[in-house]
Amino acid sequence: MRSRLAILLTVVVTVWAGSVLGLGVKSVTARQVFHTQRADIVYEHRGELEELARRLGAVGPGSPPQADLGRLTDQIDGMLAEISRVLQRQPPAQVRLTIQLLRDGVQVQRQQLALRAAPSTHAAPGRPLESYYEPRLRTIFLSLADARLGILAHEMTHFILLESPGARTGEAYQETLARYMEDRFNSGK
Repeated sequence: MRSRLAILLTVVVTVWAGSVLGLGVKSVTARQVFHTQRADIVYEHRGELEELARRLGAVGPGSPPQADLGRLTDQIDGMLAEISRVLQRQPPAQVRLTIQLLRDGVQVQRQQLALRAAPSTHAAPGRPLESYYEPRLRTIFLSLADARLGILAHEMTHFILLESPGARTGEAYQETLARYMEDRFNSGK
């Protein structure tokens, strides 16, 4: 029940932010949710899911337009499992991650500004943001234009560290672990 409430809150906040900041979000009904065992991916058009699958290597560039998204499910859940294994931290089974796909880094930055009083200390001022994790919503806001394994692994690391029992770590240490996981997934290890 709590995860469904978090998804609904994410969609409502996204729509509100879109209307206030001119993000072009049409309405609550324009958003759809793709479920994996451990995550919910919020998107507008199926093509966004297919693009995410291509960018993460779950489907090849020559795949048919209606790509099978089962491999995307396996990849997302596999990444969460691998990060949990390496960090030796596991969020409770009922805690789900939401991944909100946005068109580009400008939309991600606007979303962050709509949700936070202070911008991220990790983003350069005035530059678009590839992604960020919002712990209050258990949501990764991800630029589809910038999506790649390392970026997603980085944000998933924040989710796992913040949601695992007894795993509260300082911000600097948490960022070091997130960068480590980003590099690990970028290098294919």
